[in-house]
Amino acid sequence: MEVNSGKTGQTTSVTMSRAEEVMINVFITLACPITIFVLFWWSASALAMSGLLKIQEDTIIFASLLGLGVGILIRIFFLREIRERFFRIDYKYLIPLYFFWSGIALAFSMGTPIGNLLLGTFAGFYLGRRLHYEGSSEKEIAQNAKKIIVFTAFLTGIESLFVGFLGLREQLVVEFLQSQFGMDPTDIFGPLGGGLVVITVIIVMLIQSICTRIAFRTAIKINKREINI
Repeated sequence: MEVNSGKTGQTTSVTMSRAEEVMINVFITLACPITIFVLFWWSASALAMSGLLKIQEDTIIFASLLGLGVGILIRIFFLREIRERFFRIDYKYLIPLYFFWSGIALAFSMGTPIGNLLLGTFAGFYLGRRLHYEGSSEKEIAQNAKKIIVFTAFLTGIESLFVGFLGLREQLVVEFLQSQFGMDPTDIFGPLGGGLVVITVIIVMLIQSICTRIAFRTAIKINKREINI
């Protein structure tokens, strides 16, 4: 399948491999139903909790299943269109979508950074392939590499910081810190506990930056391009 450049709108000489086309199909097949399912589920739940509408639990379940059905229908009828525009989606849509997926990743990984680390890694790979198909120069690739590494590491860090401080209030976390490090509750809720959270967040951000960088470099090097990033 030929890929249109996102810069010129003209067909480039780059042709997408069958393997990559299959991987994109698999991604769309999973992403469409999950995204719309969660969007409908969280929207109905938010309306119920806000009290704006009197929504029963059955209605929330129905809304969730409706979202799942809509997502499946989008996959069935618009797969080809989404696949052809996969590397040309405007960044003004990609950025909020990434924030939304980041929330899904955080929720589905039970507050651990694993989901966001995987998402950030995927973002690095996606951007690398996109820049390849756009025919970007080495300078543009290097600049965008730095941006995506900082962006994914920062967002993962912010979410980890939020979850980390919330975790200090969880009894299981308190008991673990007491048993493993002999910390008193006053230490856990004081500067020492906060310091542990900050150190952990820094480590997570470092891991995210490394994963994103490796994924980005791999995406570029698939076509034997060597970029110093």
